[in-house]
Amino acid sequence: MPPILAALGCIPLMVLISWAIWRYFKRPTQRWAKAWIGRVIDAVLARFRVTGTQPAE
Repeated sequence: MPPILAALGCIPLMVLISWAIWRYFKRPTQRWAKAWIGRVIDAVLARFRVTGTQPAE
């Protein structure tokens, strides 16, 4: 599979996972965890924007 198709296929999966995490951590008592996970997701998305490829497994 060409890398661009793999990256495009990964985006909807990442969106779905992000939505599920956001719904789970919407409780105010879990604000610190939500902020931490948000930073991780931002770092992953920044890596996708910079390299245009999937991170090495």
